[in-house]
Amino acid sequence: MTEFSRRDWIRTIGAAGAAGALGGIDSLHARPGTAGAVPATPLAVRDVYAPGDIVELYSTSEVFIPPRGRSWMKFSFDFPEPGVVFGDHRFSFLVFTDENTYSLDRALMRASGTDSALELTCTGLVWAGGQEKAPGSVIVRFRRLGRTIEWDIVAEAQHPIKTVTTVIRDIPRGQVSFGGGQLQDTRDGDATCSIRSGSAFPLYISIDSLPADAPQYEGFDLVVKYTGLTAQEDADAEVWPDCAFPAQFYDEGFIGIGCVIGVEPAGPSRYTGVIATSSFTCSQSGTISLVHSSKDTDVVETLGAIHGEGENTSEKLTISCDRGGAEAQEPEGGPRSQQPTQEPRAATQTAAAIEGTIQHRQRRFLLRNSTVHKNVIDFN
Repeated sequence: MTEFSRRDWIRTIGAAGAAGALGGIDSLHARPGTAGAVPATPLAVRDVYAPGDIVELYSTSEVFIPPRGRSWMKFSFDFPEPGVVFGDHRFSFLVFTDENTYSLDRALMRASGTDSALELTCTGLVWAGGQEKAPGSVIVRFRRLGRTIEWDIVAEAQHPIKTVTTVIRDIPRGQVSFGGGQLQDTRDGDATCSIRSGSAFPLYISIDSLPADAPQYEGFDLVVKYTGLTAQEDADAEVWPDCAFPAQFYDEGFIGIGCVIGVEPAGPSRYTGVIATSSFTCSQSGTISLVHSSKDTDVVETLGAIHGEGENTSEKLTISCDRGGAEAQEPEGGPRSQQPTQEPRAATQTAAAIEGTIQHRQRRFLLRNSTVHKNVIDFN
């Protein structure tokens, strides 16, 4: 037997280790056609979520960076977009005020429900890429009816809310339609969307919370001014559960709505939520303003004790009306080749209601709803 020195043993073992490190586990595959052969193609791995799962996402998650087509309102850093799973999709939400953009605080998000109905609550907001926190809350209620998904959003923040954005992921790549418009492929670009001209939409007015100096109330007055749109003159204050004597008044560009409680034994109300509705027709683009003051939109605690929110201020919605559908934006230099992968934000909706038909597209899909009320997507 030939003597095997300690130095030769170390040299041999070291060479074998280096070969294994260079070849990796793929180098251990058996020859094709032999027993135990392992395919050279790696197995595809896909995350599977249950309804109500909270997932960590960012504005740059699963999108092209930089965008391949025209795009709007992109942060230059990772902005948190934590999402909740419902109906095979992941939904994220952003809150826009006049001074900042906020996302939901993932640590304060809670979801409960089933695959047919689910409620998401969040009791805090974040900004500055998630580095700063702010008071606020977001409640989203999802419903699934066959192939239709609906969700209602109620949001509160320390500053007046301008709009709330819904970001939807896991929508198959393909053609898309908004507001009953024609199906079209927006390719790698974003799309601006609007309410279809001639269609109707509802306005919901709600009390989110009562002021500290008015923990209860006996009635309210609402002053709504509008331009461009056509009021259907169907204002309804009886959605307020304590309404006994409703009143409505209409003039050009003006709607007055009010109600008071009934006579004894009816007592003051502590209700928060929707207190009035009114419908409009999108005859042309325009605005809707809720005018505040103790002589306009106010809460009546008792006779002589009237509370207005921000004297001589207003909340304004901008409503965009056209033929309906999405206006696709081509990338500079013409359309790019389609690729079966996920895309940047695909659509922005500034409107009072959202109705869409989405087919065969893999994208990160963004909808904006100015009324913070009802969103509908119908998958056909």
